[in-house]
Amino acid sequence: MSKVLFKARQKGAILVISLLLLLVASIVTVTAMRGSNMQERMVSNQNNQAIAFLAAETGASEFWNWLSSAPLDWDNISWQNSWQDVQSLPVTSSGEPFVAEFGYYWIDPASDINWLNDRVEVIVNGWAKTGENTAPLAQVSLQLVFMRPIAGGVDPSFMAGLLAGGNIQVNGNANLNGSAHANGNFNVTGGGSSLNDRAGVDDDGNPVTITSMVSAQGSASMSGAAAGSVTSNTSARDIPSASAYISTNSGNPGVINSCSIPSGDLGGAVYYCNGNATTSGNFSNVTIMATGNIVHNGAAQLGGDLGSTLTVSMIAGGNITVNGSNSTYGVFWMDGNLTQNGSSTLGGSIVAGGNITRNGRFNYTQFDDFGNLDLPSGVASELSISRWVELR
Repeated sequence: MSKVLFKARQKGAILVISLLLLLVASIVTVTAMRGSNMQERMVSNQNNQAIAFLAAETGASEFWNWLSSAPLDWDNISWQNSWQDVQSLPVTSSGEPFVAEFGYYWIDPASDINWLNDRVEVIVNGWAKTGENTAPLAQVSLQLVFMRPIAGGVDPSFMAGLLAGGNIQVNGNANLNGSAHANGNFNVTGGGSSLNDRAGVDDDGNPVTITSMVSAQGSASMSGAAAGSVTSNTSARDIPSASAYISTNSGNPGVINSCSIPSGDLGGAVYYCNGNATTSGNFSNVTIMATGNIVHNGAAQLGGDLGSTLTVSMIAGGNITVNGSNSTYGVFWMDGNLTQNGSSTLGGSIVAGGNITRNGRFNYTQFDDFGNLDLPSGVASELSISRWVELR
């Protein structure tokens, strides 16, 4: 009897142990399956992220290829917008995948691209998704800044229109047919002011419209300007040294050493004044260099007939002050400040190491052709990328 009971107890223990082993095996199996699923999801997420990243990089490469294609017409709005018409370039996320089996890329023309005088800022977005109308599995956005190529010729500072190392202040109405930049603040107080695009020609001689922009490293404000054409908090721009230019060129053959500048057509003469120079009356076809200040007194016509060409340049190591209404067609360049008192018309450019202050009505037209004026040359450069960063 005791032997039978012992065997029955043995059979019950084996059943319990078997069930426990089955439970442990089941737990191990389920845990392994869950771990496998987790690893699979992690690998899938990494794969989707990689596809989205490659898609964004491909879009950036396509935009670079378009920028690199000739002819470049950086200031022309029609050319700026033509990237949207190139078949291979992204505009929206619709259409066939561009990368691998699930990769899409696009640039939103309303919010992802910003054209400036010397660069274009672009955000290229990449998606990984299973189909055109499905939700994205992963997204990557790249921010890039492409710097405008410079062909050499006149230093780009003079091509900027109105350029100040300090502030630009116009106390009165301003009619600007061209661009301006201040490393400080830009402000026009006149309520009847305007910022207008200007006419130009491309490399083939075809007429184009050149966009006028106002910018400042600090704050920029101008009533009457179109939305988006006045920008604050931009990068500073280099201001070339007028004093260095004067020092280099003051001893050139034919330079006239005098601080007294006559009026009339001066036939391309170059005057050098070691100190302060004072001018008055009408004159044209002249370059005036002074290590100190230049002051012009009285109403005057300075430059070519009706502003068709630029023939006057005033270059000062100090300040330039113009007292009286005048029409000037040329270049003002100084390490200090420019102050103009009285209504004026300017065709050409102003480059000031300090502030530009205009007291009175101001009509300005930017020029791209500097005629025979002897100005420093810029260094030629290629199209380049100055910023490439993944947005988080």
